[in-house]
Order: sequence, then C-alpha cells, then structure tokens
Amino acid sequence: MGCRAIAAEWGYFAYFQEEIAGSVGVPVFLSSLLQVLLAQRIIGAGRVVGVLVALKKQLTKKHLSVVGIQPGASYVVAGAEDDGRCPEFDHLWVEALQTDPPTATTTGTCDQPANGCEGRPFTPGLTLNTPPAWG
Repeated sequence: MGCRAIAAEWGYFAYFQEEIAGSVGVPVFLSSLLQVLLAQRIIGAGRVVGVLVALKKQLTKKHLSVVGIQPGASYVVAGAEDDGRCPEFDHLWVEALQTDPPTATTTGTCDQPANGCEGRPFTPGLTLNTPPAWG
C-alpha cells in the first residue's frame, strides 16, 4: 500500500515544504501556514488573517515565501509566548503544568496599520502550536 501523503503539525516546518514536496511522489502538508492563502480567499478582500505562532521572531520570510505568502499580504503574525502574553502556553510543554485538555485564554490588538486593522481586537483566523481557545 505504501505512503499516500505526508502531514506534519508544526507551522515552522514550512521551511522544508518545498524541498520535501519536490523529492517525494505523494502530497506533502508540512505546515498549517499552507492554509493562509486559502483563508485569505475565504474571508474576502479587506480582511486580515491572523497567524498565531509560538515566537513571532522565529517565523522568517522564508517560512512564508515557500508556501506562497507574500510579505504584507493581508495577514498579521502574533507570538503566543512573546512578552509573556500567554503564560498558559507553557501548559503544553512543561509536564508539571499540563492540564487535560490544555487551555489558554488571552486577548490582543492588531498593531499593523498597513493592513488597516490597527487597534482592533485581534482574533486569529489560523492558529499554530497553541491550544484551541484564543479569546
């Protein structure tokens, strides 16, 4: 029967998407960042897709470009662990803090006026490496 597809669950794996997809004969889905282009089309013009990652500074232009995301193209990025904004994030990785199921609640505002959303509540349309509850 063999392998029919390769899937991964870490957004930062986008870095390897192009290389692996080009070297195997099955569909490859290494990163949820692959969903950003779809989400942009679903929400329509003038709306912004939120991308939530663990640490914003670790998401590079290459992570975005290899999955077809152009710089400044209707998305904003926030880091769950940046500036201690979501200490609940540690509940996923530190065994002594883990709850079942993992939970997190936080809020934020968009700080990117170039996308026309400065100061508005920021609710990600796409989440990466985080618990499902982002309020």
